[in-house]
Amino acid sequence: MAKTKERIKNIRQQAWNRRKRKIKSISIVLLIIILIICALNTKRILTAILWDKEIFHIKELKIIPEEYQGLLTGILETENLGNLIFFDIDKLHSRILKIREVERAFVTKEFPSTLKIELIIRQPWVIIESKYGALLIDKEGKVLIGQQSSSYLFQVSGIKTDKDSVLEEDLWKLSVFHEIEKWYNFYNIQQYFRMDKIFFRKTTEIVLTEKENSRSILITDNNIKETFEKIKIILGQCENSGKGWEYIDARFKNPAVRYKNQ
Repeated sequence: MAKTKERIKNIRQQAWNRRKRKIKSISIVLLIIILIICALNTKRILTAILWDKEIFHIKELKIIPEEYQGLLTGILETENLGNLIFFDIDKLHSRILKIREVERAFVTKEFPSTLKIELIIRQPWVIIESKYGALLIDKEGKVLIGQQSSSYLFQVSGIKTDKDSVLEEDLWKLSVFHEIEKWYNFYNIQQYFRMDKIFFRKTTEIVLTEKENSRSILITDNNIKETFEKIKIILGQCENSGKGWEYIDARFKNPAVRYKNQ
């Protein structure tokens, strides 16, 4: 009799253990389902919780420099920017970079309620004489509209452009001009020769001219540093000897000089 009761007890215990394992398995499955649903709806839940929170509504717009705020008028509704948390700064950044005057832009969120936009504005670097007239160009070859020309800018011709920028096939000439400007200033050539205009006649012939005295120097697009080093020596010798010169051809290893009345 005792053995029968013990057997019945064991059978009931085993049945209960099976039931507990089944309940546990079902609970785990339900928990996983709940977690998946929560994960899939996290954005929706957070949006529902935070969207109308007044503390995160954009209340201040910082534009640096402040005077260029007008550039953003067409792409930014300053009166209703919405919630800072959900504001798409990447989309705004892409739109800002399409503005011709903007070289770079940095858009950041300053919590709880400030949107900051820092603009790097393109600066005129050179004046290019083109079929569209005199165009102000920045260092990337972009045409700048609405900026005043300055007398200190070099005038360059022989570079092809359209109405918006230097043509891709001629961008290399901007790199050459950068080298010309760099070593012209480095060797202080302006103390002897005030370069005003640069003409890219062809790859092997770049003409530097001085407006006041009608003097000119010819160079190529190669070894510009060494070329200007030689030019400085020649100009220094002319200055010391009192010889007036009209023309220097520095395209060769031994530059040729034509003196006045020669």
